[in-house]
Amino acid sequence: MSRFGIWVGQFEGTGMAGVAAFESAIRTLLADHEHRQELGRQGRAWVETVHSQASFVRAFPAICGRLSLAGSLPDHGPDSSDLAARLLV
Repeated sequence: MSRFGIWVGQFEGTGMAGVAAFESAIRTLLADHEHRQELGRQGRAWVETVHSQASFVRAFPAICGRLSLAGSLPDHGPDSSDLAARLLV
């Protein structure tokens, strides 16, 4: 929760030792509307950028290659990016 939240630390075992830190972070977020809104905006922007349709299309050939599917895809032409784009339609 550190990228778009409040880092409360790492706690071994059941995690019960971290409950007080977690409660404090939640209270901080509940008390600060602007901070909460800004974290939400940053999180949404990150998701829209990192997990966009365009990023999927760019990554699709490598994913197929890692899964050893590149050679077994139906004949949709030489560019599996094109196939990825058509899968999203």
